[in-house]
Amino acid sequence: MRFIYDGNIYPLMEKVAFVKINATYFKDEYLKWRDEQNYYSTKFDVKRVGGTLQDAVMSLLPFNSEKKVIIIPTNSNWVAYIDNNEDAQTEKAVVIAKRLKVECIDVCAFINSFGTKANDWGGGWIQIFDSLGSLVRRVELTWQEKWEFEQYGMPQEFENLQMYKQKFQRDRFTPEMLDAYCKYFGIDFFNEAFYFPEGVEGYLISDIPKEVYQRKTVTLNEARKFYGLGDSAFSSSDNLT
Repeated sequence: MRFIYDGNIYPLMEKVAFVKINATYFKDEYLKWRDEQNYYSTKFDVKRVGGTLQDAVMSLLPFNSEKKVIIIPTNSNWVAYIDNNEDAQTEKAVVIAKRLKVECIDVCAFINSFGTKANDWGGGWIQIFDSLGSLVRRVELTWQEKWEFEQYGMPQEFENLQMYKQKFQRDRFTPEMLDAYCKYFGIDFFNEAFYFPEGVEGYLISDIPKEVYQRKTVTLNEARKFYGLGDSAFSSSDNLT
């Protein structure tokens, strides 16, 4: 399975939440929710972003700096959400989807797990939440010193149940299966052309804290080293190196 941009922006887009709403509605509800939780009177900078997926997600770098999230329109009725945590956190998108009373699908695809791969990936998952915010279904493959396949909830009509009977757990959920499951919902997760339709913009939302704290940030290439990956083939800007 080909990862987005052949894996050159990884671990960006490792975990993505898709919410069945347009980008503006999501942005407005996200800011409203953040204001309600805003114990430190944090201000927010909101910028429109467009163009290519590569350019947009690079604006999140470096990892672990002041909180940033990006809301990405797609060639579907789903909007994509990611943040700038090195270990991306998609839970906030589930909260916003519940507030908006719309569905949410949380997707993860590891390029490897601590250097370990099976079937050309390091495992991953799909989690399906209904409009009430309840987890309806989860299918996942993870490396926990051994490959572990797990599932929760009732199987859905689009699932390849026969694969779950494979002898080896590593073979019960593959990147091709994740791709097919996502496409059932109209989500072309692994295809960079799926994001940012021509002429459609998304939003980059950044926290502006009252006080500036020294944070240990991580560049893209530093994060890639953790996965045993070489430097990104893209620009050699400060946020990458």
